Amino acid sequence: HWTTDEWLHSTDARSRATGVDIEFVDLPLPDQKTRIRFTFLWLDENRWEGNDYKIELQARAHLREDQRSVGTVAAVYDRRYSVDSAKNRRSSS
Repeated sequence: HWTTDEWLHSTDARSRATGVDIEFVDLPLPDQKTRIRFTFLWLDENRWEGNDYKIELQARAHLREDQRSVGTVAAVYDRRYSVDSAKNRRSSS
């Protein structure tokens, strides 16, 4: 579930499995400078993630040298989810 206009309009997209136990979604973006906000619906549990995640894309020419290396969304999600899950476990105890 994702948007480029702060949830005025949203699109649902199913993830696709890879051979290395990671799933991904290719998003058709109109330009190289946009913000994407997304969340997850866990179909097996029929449960929303409960958090929004945001990625800001910038044209490569506008990035500083130390910003030119970009990790995957999966890596960003994985780090964020681990932190948020730990917070949620502490607050629900």
